[in-house]
Amino acid sequence: MSHAPNPGIFPVGSPQSRAAARALAESLISALDVVEMYSRHEDLERPEIGNWETLRPGSMTRRCRIPAGMTFDQALAIAGSPRAKTSGRHIRLNVDL
Repeated sequence: MSHAPNPGIFPVGSPQSRAAARALAESLISALDVVEMYSRHEDLERPEIGNWETLRPGSMTRRCRIPAGMTFDQALAIAGSPRAKTSGRHIRLNVDL
């Protein structure tokens, strides 16, 4: 099994560092069954929960936009959105910029 180089061995912001970071993220995500990406937005009053999409056979992903100051669990409860039905590995990524 080959491993992606550590982004930290390259100058910050360099094309090599960004490529290594992408490769690392892809390898981590590929080992998961469920990936939920969310970001907080000052201009939202209600959460916007995306539909589940197939990432690859046996895995799912969705994107969620939630109001600033709201937790992810609160957003799901308000939106009435179901959780992923899996006993596999699950991660929530905060992609706030």
